[in-house]
Amino acid sequence: MKVAFNLTWRIYFSMFMLVLVSFIITGAATYFNFIDQNEKYHIERLNRKEAAILASINYYFHQEREGEFFPFYTKEFVDKINEFSDIHALTINIFDLNGILITSSDIIEYENSSMEKFVPQQVLQNLKGGQESVLLDQQRGKEDHLAVYSYLRNLEGTPIAIINMPYFFSLEPSNNEAYHFLRRLSLFYLILLLPALVLGFYLSQYITKSLRTIGDKIKTLRLNQKNEELSWKSKDEIGLLVEEYNKKVNELEKSFRLLAQSERELAWREMAKQVAHEIKNPLTPMKLSVQQLERAWNDNQTDFEDRIKRFSITMTEQIETLTKIANEFSSFAKMPKTKIERINLNTLVATTINLFKETGSGIHLSFESSFDDAHVKADKTEMQRVFINLFKNAFQAIPEEKKGFIKVRLLDFANSWKIEVEDNGEGIPDKMKESLFIPNFTTKSTGMGLGLAMVKNIIDNYNGNISFISKEGEGTTFTIDLPKA
Repeated sequence: MKVAFNLTWRIYFSMFMLVLVSFIITGAATYFNFIDQNEKYHIERLNRKEAAILASINYYFHQEREGEFFPFYTKEFVDKINEFSDIHALTINIFDLNGILITSSDIIEYENSSMEKFVPQQVLQNLKGGQESVLLDQQRGKEDHLAVYSYLRNLEGTPIAIINMPYFFSLEPSNNEAYHFLRRLSLFYLILLLPALVLGFYLSQYITKSLRTIGDKIKTLRLNQKNEELSWKSKDEIGLLVEEYNKKVNELEKSFRLLAQSERELAWREMAKQVAHEIKNPLTPMKLSVQQLERAWNDNQTDFEDRIKRFSITMTEQIETLTKIANEFSSFAKMPKTKIERINLNTLVATTINLFKETGSGIHLSFESSFDDAHVKADKTEMQRVFINLFKNAFQAIPEEKKGFIKVRLLDFANSWKIEVEDNGEGIPDKMKESLFIPNFTTKSTGMGLGLAMVKNIIDNYNGNISFISKEGEGTTFTIDLPKA
């Protein structure tokens, strides 16, 4: 689980880690410096002792030498080696040029210890190669020590023996000194940590206060109101941020004005489209009624008087609808207000179908229903618009050269009435199915594409559902589900 820290805690943590990391780096560097300095000190000390012992032995050889003979094996030489060893507090071992031990200032300890009884071959090679002195890090048992090897030379500078001085020293004093230093250093850093955290607190408050002020202002940004600019005197990073914020506030205000203007223009265009579409809806049944009456007149129908009465009723209803639309639009109100009532779908669908039956289109229109009482709660005018749009779309989907049919079925389900409108028209292409109920989308060369969008909106408002099944070249079936009243 990832824990998120705010900026204040991040500053605290950064200050703490800065002090802690610097303490660790300083402590480690100091400790290793102590060790390194201690090692250098002992090496230099060993070199000084080596030089002094060599000078003393050479002086002794100069005094005691008899011809070409050097007194390596005499008691006097051994006593002198022991004397030099006591003066310099070092064990002195003498080897011949082949690396075999001649004598030692501590011969008993040397023989009983695990130290080498011979000069290592690498040392012999280095000395023969011209190296003046060879320093090794050797081990006696579990104890490390330094050992230096060099030639003893005669007065002519010719090597006559090899001298070895093992140098034992302890790192404990150096470790103790480093330990005490680290204790003092940790105390110093602890004292430094407290003001660092206090400084971090005030620094974080200073930074975050400025950022919180900007954040609070951003939260209050609104498109529909005047947004205040921020004031910041310093020309620091926060000042640059405030400057950019003020620029964006001004740009936002300009963008809002343009957006509001664009929305008003779009709203007027949409209203004009909707009004035009609403006006066309009553015109369709009016046109159909006129065509039916004209056909009845031409055919000398015997029920012409009854048709005149129905024509009069239809025309009156549609004219009233147009009047409503005009009145609502003229007062800048919404489209005709809905009047929810209990209506009979069977009667409404049958009445609407009768308007389309005698259009002379050659398309067979049928209605299948075994229910005289199929009530829903809805606005009668809106539901009539729904079926007019569906029937009109079905008629327009059938090519003129095809013998078409439109089947309308009213079905009863548990809690709803289902109306199916099936045609054998051209069908809906697959790429257009997802956009069929989107406003301004149409598959026809004429029209505004509001019909099916309006139908879906009306059905949705009554908690209903509209769907369709279509196969290109075979036809489409629209299905409406409406809750029972």
